[in-house]
Amino acid sequence: MTRRQRHAAAFSLAELLVVISLFCLLAAMFLPTFPRVVAIARRVHCAENLRSVAAAYETHAAVAASGDLSPLEARGWVTGITPYLGGNLDTLACPEDESTELFVPDVKMFVWGSGGASRSDYFIDLTTCYPYWLEMPCADVHPALGIWKVAEVNLHTDGYYGEAFGLAGFSGGHNNTDVLPIYTPGPDPNVYWYVLETARYGEDLHAGGDLDYDDIVVRVTENRTARRIEMEPIRIWEGQVYNLVGPDGTWWPSGSNDPEANRNQSVGSPGTIGPYFFPMGGTSYGMSLYAQAILYGLRKVLMLDYRDEVVDVGPDAQIGAGWDNLRAPRHLGKCNVLFADGSVEAIEPDAIDPDLDANDAMYWDSSR
Repeated sequence: MTRRQRHAAAFSLAELLVVISLFCLLAAMFLPTFPRVVAIARRVHCAENLRSVAAAYETHAAVAASGDLSPLEARGWVTGITPYLGGNLDTLACPEDESTELFVPDVKMFVWGSGGASRSDYFIDLTTCYPYWLEMPCADVHPALGIWKVAEVNLHTDGYYGEAFGLAGFSGGHNNTDVLPIYTPGPDPNVYWYVLETARYGEDLHAGGDLDYDDIVVRVTENRTARRIEMEPIRIWEGQVYNLVGPDGTWWPSGSNDPEANRNQSVGSPGTIGPYFFPMGGTSYGMSLYAQAILYGLRKVLMLDYRDEVVDVGPDAQIGAGWDNLRAPRHLGKCNVLFADGSVEAIEPDAIDPDLDANDAMYWDSSR
């Protein structure tokens, strides 16, 4: 190769500067759009998740309509819907989340026998009961609620009365509503008790009888490492039979799906104290508190990006941070919303803020 040929094959300094400038210009044009492209892809992925959850929700509703399951409650919906996701639990997590929050499953208690009340053979919501104990003491709830949550203090000291709950004046056989306070977590917030009055009256199954809240006592441990709750019914009143029913429809103590197999055996009796294990589920989405009353096909909010399992809206429920729990702006300033008609839309939070009456009427309240 001649010297002239070598010179012709080389780039001049000016040419190199031009090429570098072109690269810089292209980078300036396209690099700022890359994060937006990723954000749009995640928003689309999240929307597809919600569509999959909607399909599972409809399947669960169909099974519940046949009588084989109780209707899905907003509280506990995560584990209730899990069996209908085809094993794909990733649909419960928004791609914007590094990890999901864990929530307790929908566990119910079935009470056989009336116990002298006007109602017999009925379900009690254990984990999905509306948590009035976060808002007021038991004495302020009218009509009386049949379940209360109590922190574990001095467990197993002299039985379960008084010292075991750390409640002055709590004892068996008389009205204890005045000594059941607003719930405050104990030394370990993952361990607590449910105390129940199982004499039930009226269409709303409100509590009656002596209101001693000692008919059945259930100790609950939220084992977040094992991703499950552990329930131990440690005391029962023997005038009734009590079963635990998991979100998958399994009845305990028999461990079968046949209610009749449990009619004559009770959790909490000798040999059936447990613990009974129920899986905890994680999700990035919250279901509207109105969900159970929303008719399919309406353009009402069913589910959206949220930091809690339940979106507490409406006059009955303003717990914690409320609308501040919305996970926004996470999708380019918008949140993905699943409506009861099955559609999913990215919406600016202010457009559906339930604190505004017009929004509440249009998107949330099923009665309007």
